[in-house]
Amino acid sequence: MFMATRIWLLPCFLACVFVSTAYAADAPAAPALPIPAVPLFEHLYIPDMPPLNANAAGEFEWLGIRIGAGAAADYRCTRYATLRMHWNPSTGKTGEDPVLHDGKPMEGSPEGQVALENGVLWLTNNTCPGQEKAQFHFLGKDGRLLAVDTDPGMVQYPLQVQALSATSAALVIPDPVSRYLRVHVVSVRDGKLVDEAMPELAIPYRRDFAATAYGSGNLMILGGSNSEYRGCSPCRSDTHILDVATRTWKDGPSMLESRSELDATTLPDGSVLVSGGYTRLANWSTGPSRTAERLFPVADHFEAIAPMPVGNARHHGVWMPGSGNKILLMGSGIGKHIAAYDIASGTWRVVASNTRSNNGGGCGFFPFMAGGQMYAWIRNQNEANGKFYDCIEQKQAGLVMIRPFADDVRTAAVFDPQFLAINRGSAGFLPAQGELPALAIGGDNTAMVDVFGTDGRFEPAPELLDTRNEGRVLRMHGGVFVFGGHVNPDENPDAVPMEWLESGDLRHFGRWRRVEGTPPAKLGAVAALSDGSLIEVDAKGDIHFITLDTAHDPVTLKRTPGPTFDVPRRPSEGAPILIRQLADGRIVFAGGETNALRVALVTDDVNKPQARDTFAFLGTFQQADTYTVYDPKTQQWTASASALRVDGVIRMFGNGRVAWFGGAPAGGEPPAEKSIVVSSATGDRWIPLRGKSLPHVDLTGYIETITLDDELFVKGSLPASDNGPGKTIVEWFDPEALTWTTVWTIDDQPSAIATYNRVKLCHLPNGKTVLLPEMHS
Repeated sequence: MFMATRIWLLPCFLACVFVSTAYAADAPAAPALPIPAVPLFEHLYIPDMPPLNANAAGEFEWLGIRIGAGAAADYRCTRYATLRMHWNPSTGKTGEDPVLHDGKPMEGSPEGQVALENGVLWLTNNTCPGQEKAQFHFLGKDGRLLAVDTDPGMVQYPLQVQALSATSAALVIPDPVSRYLRVHVVSVRDGKLVDEAMPELAIPYRRDFAATAYGSGNLMILGGSNSEYRGCSPCRSDTHILDVATRTWKDGPSMLESRSELDATTLPDGSVLVSGGYTRLANWSTGPSRTAERLFPVADHFEAIAPMPVGNARHHGVWMPGSGNKILLMGSGIGKHIAAYDIASGTWRVVASNTRSNNGGGCGFFPFMAGGQMYAWIRNQNEANGKFYDCIEQKQAGLVMIRPFADDVRTAAVFDPQFLAINRGSAGFLPAQGELPALAIGGDNTAMVDVFGTDGRFEPAPELLDTRNEGRVLRMHGGVFVFGGHVNPDENPDAVPMEWLESGDLRHFGRWRRVEGTPPAKLGAVAALSDGSLIEVDAKGDIHFITLDTAHDPVTLKRTPGPTFDVPRRPSEGAPILIRQLADGRIVFAGGETNALRVALVTDDVNKPQARDTFAFLGTFQQADTYTVYDPKTQQWTASASALRVDGVIRMFGNGRVAWFGGAPAGGEPPAEKSIVVSSATGDRWIPLRGKSLPHVDLTGYIETITLDDELFVKGSLPASDNGPGKTIVEWFDPEALTWTTVWTIDDQPSAIATYNRVKLCHLPNGKTVLLPEMHS
């Protein structure tokens, strides 16, 4: 459950539908025009292939087949029409045209297709008994079709075809017996397609090596292993170069690290960028490597370069749309995030978070432009046909927004009122407040910051100075204060330095600045006050006011003593304290543990009219069943009536009212159904919710609660019926009518979009607009 009303964690955001608009600092958000969903499998066959780049018209083009056509009694003799397929993800327009050979539609399922400068090359394999035949085909941009027979033994799945030059490519496979690498080089020469079998590389390999073009139409093999196990157990740092012209192999320069399941991409200057994979230091048990290196042909040796922000393996490089082949995106892969590499500066940045990830890697990565903003559709293996390692019959895909590479590039998307997602777990979340936007900060070992407003705008913000998960976020001194959290759950939360963003306004970002001092403790309770400072109850139950000295760098955190509880109260793991300042300046403290057993002490001024009673407290702390209100003007404390219950979850909403979910009478057994009581406006009594005042969710099952912008919400499932389990909904509580209204049916989503932990722009019956996340404990 969330442990505070204003500070809480959003474990994950996921796939969304949103569209971009030109961003002017104070311009109103344009109407949202949702990006069309990825085509369903039965409408458009998108094969398992490396990442694709869209053409100048924004279309993806490939060769495919119409599934279900040409069925035969012997599946090996099924005849498929070869089709040229195209898809514009910004408009949703799709199409297909037959590939013609001598004026007749061509047949055969395209395999291992690769784009060359003037056309596309692919392989077909006829397995019908008595008609076995494998052929390479080349379809030029001029429509001319070329073909050449090849060795059927070269058809070993998955195929690995690597473009070598504008007119040639290499098919590389390990021999099924010796596991030596077999290579065929196919090239377009003098209007013909030529297939040449090259000498084997007499070193056994599995399929965890990388292949890339090197030099003038040559092939380079990098890393890999002969181990039947994934990881680096062991793997190689060796590289080998096939000189196509002389048909000879030679040893290339060794990489700085041994790697398997790495990516190697040849850059425009002829250098080779190597990244990620499994290494001896980043093995299967620890996750893939972040390290990267680059081979410069003139130097003929690898040099270490900046590491990726996050580790990845089985990934592929593809050019960022609109970058002019200057920024490389690492698509697909098993990593949770998509990193980009700026060739000129030699730097990396996380530009998106994957919708889902798994150890099988990706099935497709399709970056594109829409309205001046970058997006990508992502297909992953665990989203395919319910099979973990199956990319066939893809049913769902996830949409992500690609962030600009630099902080000074401002872009904004306008998301559909139904969905918003950033796809990061363990992000610190700061709810919107008035015109100030909501922020999602860090998460999943990133420093990313995203901003979204109740007007429907979503945009990236300047990144944190440090990577952070589960950070706590509060508004402070006109900006945003971030503290706590971790990079590794076993680490001391104080190990991640505090930071302060100079401005939390969507239109006028400042910069993140380091904050020195002792951060609020993980167990402590902290809340923002109207004057821009914070109020804290530490683990001992002492109250402090917290301010920041922002005159110099680093910013300095300062504490001054606050009032003392009239009845000792402290937070604990099982009983956190919630704090809220009311509009009239009073401060409400709810939850925690109290020590109410006391005796009055006799003091020297006991008989004076204005003397205040002094007490000594006895016994042990027990969970509080009251809340207390402090008035700074009178310096007096006022306690609420007793709720006469323990355990359960409390939430504070409205003008300091408290709701208590679950729990049991002191000394009694908890009921099977979770009960709910709500305090009166003055706190003098507790009102049990019954009948129509109860939410519609099944209170005997698991529920989650949250407060946003003083509004109370509950998430749970409707009772099951004969038709199956009930849908998951989110309900809003009307404190005046004591009724609940469904504001979100979680299960309602487009069928072709993979979604999990979304954020919805909700317009409440009371006129408020809130950004409501899917809630997870």
